[in-house]
Amino acid sequence: MNINARSVSLNMTYEIPYLLETNGSIINNANISGYRAFPNIIGYGVSKAAVIHMTKIAAQEYGKSILVSAIALSVVDTLHTKAGAVQLEYHDRTVSRTIPDTAVAQPEEIIQAVMWFASEAASYVSGMRFDIDGGGLG
Repeated sequence: MNINARSVSLNMTYEIPYLLETNGSIINNANISGYRAFPNIIGYGVSKAAVIHMTKIAAQEYGKSILVSAIALSVVDTLHTKAGAVQLEYHDRTVSRTIPDTAVAQPEEIIQAVMWFASEAASYVSGMRFDIDGGGLG
């Protein structure tokens, strides 16, 4: 909770005054466990649910001045994930059974979604949770 939820709250606290002047965007990093229950990760799931809820509240509070959305990820192939073989094993045991594309997401796939949210193409999108999960967990 202290890292996932508190860091997003603090970041938005300091970002919002600047973004009100520049009409920028906030794209928060959530996770599928913030809206779907998985065993043995209650603290993580609750913290990511808090991120999703903060995103929706900030989008309502700041309207068109600041666009606020969140990406909700499944497991992403990173050095951190590779170092935590337990997480990959957990993915194979639980998450991969519920999605059509059982592969772990590649960072490039996440970057494309973030770039879209930060572009003019997303100028009317706010308060949204965008699931990047291989299809089917939402």
